[in-house]
Amino acid sequence: MELVKFKAKSNFELGQKMGKFFGPKLRKLMRGREFKKEVSLKYLPPTQKFFPHLIEELRGYAQTAKVDFEDLWTLGLEEDALGSTPPKEKCTSIITNNFIGHTEDWFTKSADHLFLIEKEINSLKILEFFYFYMLGGNAFSINSHGIIQLTNSM
Repeated sequence: MELVKFKAKSNFELGQKMGKFFGPKLRKLMRGREFKKEVSLKYLPPTQKFFPHLIEELRGYAQTAKVDFEDLWTLGLEEDALGSTPPKEKCTSIITNNFIGHTEDWFTKSADHLFLIEKEINSLKILEFFYFYMLGGNAFSINSHGIIQLTNSM
């Protein structure tokens, strides 16, 4: 797995840097897809209200990657929010006193879509497994404050 590092002064700038790096791969993935925006856009206002910095990151990402923001938003919500049937099995997470484990074994092509990224926004650092077509932290992340996030689906 490739480690990619990004350093920015704002979430929008971070998104722009990520869009520059992942843009070609993202455009290739999105080509020819149909997006069910009528469902996904219902989730945008509450996300904007409670996590505006993440929406700004995604806007910067979409802009620089040269993809439609609403399409990228929709793609990142996965089957769960779009009414399709999600895979039966997804990832597995475990935390013990001295160990954190997380697998991305639900999708046979996950290795093609997953990167290990280190993001630094001002003084906050985040290390995460990153699907290049989603908001960060969808799989595993830990920040410089020691907060760990393990997500098995959006």
